[in-house]
Amino acid sequence: MMMYQERVATMCQWFDQWDVSGQMVALFKMVTRMHPTQARFLSIALESSLTECAELALREQEANNPGYIENLLNEPKDRAIEELLLHLPLLRPGNKEAKHKYMGVMPVLLNHCMDNNLYLDKVLQLLVYTLIHPALKEDRATFDLWRKSLEEKIKILNLGANPAVSSTEATDPAQGKVRRSNSLTPPFTVTPSNELWTSQDDLSVVRRSPCRRLSLSLSEGPPLSPQSSQASSGSGSETHLDDLRPGYEAVGMKDVRHWLKSLRLHKYSWLFSQLTYAQMLNLTEETFDATVEFVGTGTVTQGAQRKILLSISKLRDRYANLCHLEQEITEGSGRNLLSAMDEVKAVILTP
Repeated sequence: MMMYQERVATMCQWFDQWDVSGQMVALFKMVTRMHPTQARFLSIALESSLTECAELALREQEANNPGYIENLLNEPKDRAIEELLLHLPLLRPGNKEAKHKYMGVMPVLLNHCMDNNLYLDKVLQLLVYTLIHPALKEDRATFDLWRKSLEEKIKILNLGANPAVSSTEATDPAQGKVRRSNSLTPPFTVTPSNELWTSQDDLSVVRRSPCRRLSLSLSEGPPLSPQSSQASSGSGSETHLDDLRPGYEAVGMKDVRHWLKSLRLHKYSWLFSQLTYAQMLNLTEETFDATVEFVGTGTVTQGAQRKILLSISKLRDRYANLCHLEQEITEGSGRNLLSAMDEVKAVILTP
């Protein structure tokens, strides 16, 4: 009995040292290992303890109000990302209208934060919620690509990207420590926790045994690009690592050369031959020079750099644009269907 109490005390100490992301993942993994009866009892106990929390009730009402969520785009970006972190966990499964608003707001904020290297610790926390939230089950594959993109961005920044971004706040999810550089010389440092993501026993793994455990699939949902659907082939229950291998045979990179040729940028195909799909999507003005130096094969003119970055930003905006296009069509805003089909065809032809 004493040994059990000591172990529980140790686990509590570890738990208190983790940040919100680490705590959420740990709790989720433990709860999904419980028998359904135990899990239901835990749910009843938690619901009973929260009945007197008026603030939580108000926040849950806001979280399921489509108008409130849509209005977040009118808020300053730092406040908007904070509000998302507070409200997304309270989205009720089945609330399709509110979910649709979340799916319109989140890509905009994620793009802004990742393009400008802002609030990356909060972006990671948000992605944790998207990967385990039952209301977003059909979209997990897309958000998993966002998570991989974030990790690849961090890797590139740590190789020695523009040091001016080193003053951005950064968090190590495993330790929960926030670091701020007082100098412009050290590289940007955000270290995603390997404990959160890389294990085969982690969130991306599905073990379907409903009589013994409660489990959620994290490999479902539409891919970000046509080629990235290869990552979900096979058993459908494992985390595939092919999309992290650089080169034109990697997942998502198959059509990059054709895409570059259509943009008259094929002379710079050497730059993309050493990148993964996630690294390509995360190229920004701040990381471009460091990436070129890392590949170390040639040089890129300023004009070509601007054109490459503009084209990549359009790739990142595809999801938000398609959501907006869908909304225009379903709401009958007078959008010409032929022009809409042309836009969809143009997206299909991109990598």
